Amino acid sequence: MKKLTGGRNVKFMQVIFYYVFVLLFLLDGKGIIGATIGLLIESLSLLLIMGYFAFRDVGIKNPRFTNLKKIMSYGIPTIPINFSRWIVDSSDRYVIAIFLGTTAVGYYNPGYSLGNVINTFIIPISYIFPATLSKYYDEKRIIEVKTILNNTLRYFLLISILDSR
Repeated sequence: MKKLTGGRNVKFMQVIFYYVFVLLFLLDGKGIIGATIGLLIESLSLLLIMGYFAFRDVGIKNPRFTNLKKIMSYGIPTIPINFSRWIVDSSDRYVIAIFLGTTAVGYYNPGYSLGNVINTFIIPISYIFPATLSKYYDEKRIIEVKTILNNTLRYFLLISILDSR
């Protein structure tokens, strides 16, 4: 099985494209319609870029369902967490609108989006962190594990606190 090489930085590209396209249309004076068009362009751009890399690395083949049960055993447990995250992410604005009105949603939504900027720092850590810690722990290098944990927490809190100012 070929390893995909193009999709490593998709989340980073998504954030960059999001801010670039939305800001371009907003600064051009297009308002909410422009922001929506920017989001559409961002999504289509990422779809084309990821599609290119996927087609280049894997190509198009007829699916084989021989190992479907084994593959699904890894994927099915992730469905509830993704579904609950979707419910929370989409329902909070409705609850705010019901209790506080649409003006409060207008204040909340950009603040929520800016608060998610911190994810740009968390995502690389969340991919590299478990593999590195597991390797050092398996090699009985507990001092390195403690050092990595301390430094990661220290720098993450530093970035988080500076980001929240």
